[in-house]
Amino acid sequence: ALVAQGKRLVVRNNTAVDMGCKGFSIDGGDLTTLERGEILVENNHIERFSQWVRTYNPGLGWAGVGNTYRGNVVRDGPHTAM
Repeated sequence: ALVAQGKRLVVRNNTAVDMGCKGFSIDGGDLTTLERGEILVENNHIERFSQWVRTYNPGLGWAGVGNTYRGNVVRDGPHTAM
């Protein structure tokens, strides 16, 4: 699993397979002031996640504002992909 929290981060071209809980957890930006997190999550492959804890552990989870998610493949999980 990958956890990224902050501002102006890039998570690109990664492969994550066979995880017990969440795949990627991304958090950036301020919900109160709406300051952008400017996190880019792009072209990642997340597969077979949530094998131990089968609910409420998405393949790609996010929080915050002003972040970009594109071109990611999330598949083969028992519950929500995102």
